[in-house]
Amino acid sequence: MATTLSGSQVTLGDSTTVDSAATTVGATTARSGETYTGRRGGGVYAFDTNVPGTTDGSVEPSSGQLYFNNATAANVTRAVIHKTSFDGGDLNSFMDIWETLTSASDGFLIIKSNVDDDTSGIVLKMTAQTDHTNHRSITCTFVAGTIPNTDEEVVQVNFVPFGRKGSSPTGATGATGPQGPAGPGGTNPPVECLVYGMQVLLHSHKFVNVEALKEGDYILTNNGVSNNTSVYTRVESVLDNHVREGYYIINNGLMITNDHPVISSDGWKKIEELSIGDYIGDVKITSMNYIKQDVYTVSILTASDEFNVFASGNIYRVSGKYSKLLTKVA
Repeated sequence: MATTLSGSQVTLGDSTTVDSAATTVGATTARSGETYTGRRGGGVYAFDTNVPGTTDGSVEPSSGQLYFNNATAANVTRAVIHKTSFDGGDLNSFMDIWETLTSASDGFLIIKSNVDDDTSGIVLKMTAQTDHTNHRSITCTFVAGTIPNTDEEVVQVNFVPFGRKGSSPTGATGATGPQGPAGPGGTNPPVECLVYGMQVLLHSHKFVNVEALKEGDYILTNNGVSNNTSVYTRVESVLDNHVREGYYIINNGLMITNDHPVISSDGWKKIEELSIGDYIGDVKITSMNYIKQDVYTVSILTASDEFNVFASGNIYRVSGKYSKLLTKVA
């Protein structure tokens, strides 16, 4: 029996079920009695579809709410967010970190619906923020995605910073030294990566972000199911805090670098070799956007050829044997 994912519940090969909501925010009920589960991490807010007449971000949203300055996703240039979240949390200090992480107000705001059957979500590039008494006004540009179309729909707000290159005084160029002897041939270290926030399933049936993995952990793989028993592979090494200059967002969920091999309908393929309509494992690609910005990533080497990544209700089969696969797909 293969591993399947339905809503927030994962059914393993041995028929064991795991609820992904257990690792995130608890269930929240709002708007007409609908139930929203915590299967997506981040600050919890109710999305206000009403655009005020003044669109400079000075109009304060209601407590626990956020709104955009335009009803069309591609035209959004400002996100206005109350400092108090939908569940009553004070997120002012969290918003301060959006600046201190990058020495500037830049990074990505990822706002996704928290309704089980709603896949809407929008990615905005943040360039500045204005601190008002009870809210923040975020200046941004549209990157990808769609706006939730239901008033007061519960959404999750996440911030992903991208790194800055360091700078230092440049001295005069010194004289060129003699050429040294040629060194022995070597191998390039793995550089294919997953962006922070992507999740895998541990042997203990707990979901964990890839940046929290460590050598010796066991994670779920789709590399065959033996005697109706789910298979887990050992993490051999982890390279984190690795800055890449760009990455792809697949189906508004999977964030992965261009050279990372995945299982496609035609075998192993790099992400950049795929197109809309192709498959990663059993998941059809319906949207595919390249983000050319620095971002922190994690490179994972596993004992098995592949492992499973969970993102926005889908299971993606990605490579865990980079050094071998780079030779095959190059």
